[in-house]
Amino acid sequence: LRSFLDGLIGSAHTVRVDAAGFIWVVDVGSHTVLKAHPSGRIMMVLGRRGSPGADEATFNQPTDVAVAPDGEIYVTDGYGNSRVVRFSREGRFLAQWGSKGDGPGEFNLPHAVVLDREGRVYVADRENARIQVFTREGRFLEQWTGLGSPWGLAMTPDEDILVADGKNNRILKVSR
Repeated sequence: LRSFLDGLIGSAHTVRVDAAGFIWVVDVGSHTVLKAHPSGRIMMVLGRRGSPGADEATFNQPTDVAVAPDGEIYVTDGYGNSRVVRFSREGRFLAQWGSKGDGPGEFNLPHAVVLDREGRVYVADRENARIQVFTREGRFLEQWTGLGSPWGLAMTPDEDILVADGKNNRILKVSR
């Protein structure tokens, strides 16, 4: 039908649509997350284009984004960093959690993120072959293993979770 954001994306990694119809694009190549109006007009930029980092204002090859019903934004910053970053609906930094490792709350390539209606945050910890579950504030709740290597996550309207198992080339449907 059309294209938009032409010339503004270094390497598109993920696209999501939030409940309000805004389009979110994770640009792993430019270290940014873009929020666009359906017309293509950029509404918000998280991160600094072309400036990898690990502070409150930068990412290093982010991988995914999820938007909570109240508008809070969660970004998995996975290839260069091993963390989840939480922002207000206006894009103000609120918190971050995670570091490189295989213990609870640690990640080896956090690659996807979804939220349920109760506010739990599900993170696909790809290279650790697990899904970790957190509160919105980043408190570790539990981990799920035995689901292959989760590369992508999607929440269904019934709040089951679809898991793209990239190592075994299959899609799993799991309950919360």
